[in-house]
Amino acid sequence: MGALLQDDKIEKRIVASTSQGKYTIRSYIPRWDPKVEWFKNHYLIAVDPIRPKFKGKSYGSSIKYLIEFKDKEGKGSIVPIHPKDFRLKKFKHFQLTEESLESKEKLSEFLSMLKKEGIILAESVSVHDLEEYRKELFENYRDDVWEAEKVGFLEFKIKGRFLTYLDRKRLQRENNKRQKKLNANKADQATP
Repeated sequence: MGALLQDDKIEKRIVASTSQGKYTIRSYIPRWDPKVEWFKNHYLIAVDPIRPKFKGKSYGSSIKYLIEFKDKEGKGSIVPIHPKDFRLKKFKHFQLTEESLESKEKLSEFLSMLKKEGIILAESVSVHDLEEYRKELFENYRDDVWEAEKVGFLEFKIKGRFLTYLDRKRLQRENNKRQKKLNANKADQATP
């Protein structure tokens, strides 16, 4: 199979089975990035969500705690905990309680008690409070709110591109003036 996929003489295509039926993937899929498009039209804005990251993985706002289990070799797993996880059987050998999810300290005590009883076999168990981490993360962001204005299709396509063009020309003039001043200063310093 690998030899067939690597052979350039054989025509290949990807056909996906979707709920709407068969879909043939085009050979060229153009990439689109709103941050690149912003340079063509300043009326376009990319809104990125702010999510806390822990060990390279993002976690949403519904996660309250992260429980990190580590074995003797230092390998481990991270289990995200929601506020209502006491209603579910999240773990095979024990059940979280409503009281254990009230605070990070109570959850740590609950898990250390289970570790002492031999129910949890991990070498170390640690609890990370994501709500606390979110507060620290959001302190770095501004409190002012920016309201986006609704614009029509023609205003976006015509006015947005025209204003972007004028802004680009203004920036080019400013850069040319700076470059001329820089070159004049270098010429003055070079002459004895």
